[in-house]
Amino acid sequence: MSASAGEHEFSRVIRIEPEMGSGDDALTFTITANPDERVALARRFGLLALDALSAVGRIDVTSRGRRARMTATLKADAIQACVVSLEPVRAMIEEQFSVTYDRDAGRTRIEPAQDFDIDTEDPPDPLPDDGIDVGEAVAEHFGLALDPYPRAPGVAIDVPGEGGERTELGETSPFSVLDRLKGR
Repeated sequence: MSASAGEHEFSRVIRIEPEMGSGDDALTFTITANPDERVALARRFGLLALDALSAVGRIDVTSRGRRARMTATLKADAIQACVVSLEPVRAMIEEQFSVTYDRDAGRTRIEPAQDFDIDTEDPPDPLPDDGIDVGEAVAEHFGLALDPYPRAPGVAIDVPGEGGERTELGETSPFSVLDRLKGR
């Protein structure tokens, strides 16, 4: 979370207390974006509309409130613009995610790894004193789940072919120009 709690379009701050538990004692939550929040989030993510955004999750707190792990499932119904035709493209998203928070995360230096392994867990995010903004975490993961290049069904991308004529993407091999060189 880059901004402090309360500065986001979809802010739902849950304060983490030392007596909170994990497992069967974990805190559960359900959040739903209201119409004004959905309009603001649609603007933030460049959407035509955001008809629904909600999440159900839990927060497991350990180490006497110094560490927390949020696990959630978000559901969204969004409308994006096709990158080719600008036609509306509906995106139904259901995404599970988890984020670990630690009070000491911002104080320790993380050495850059020589090898990058996509399967390793992300380092913990700092656990702010005022709590976890679960709404902003949901918004961030919603943004990551969106298709960066949505296309309407049946819409093809035209690319220039040999001699300037337009062809369908994938119709002509990029190596077809080598055929002309064989004859020389």
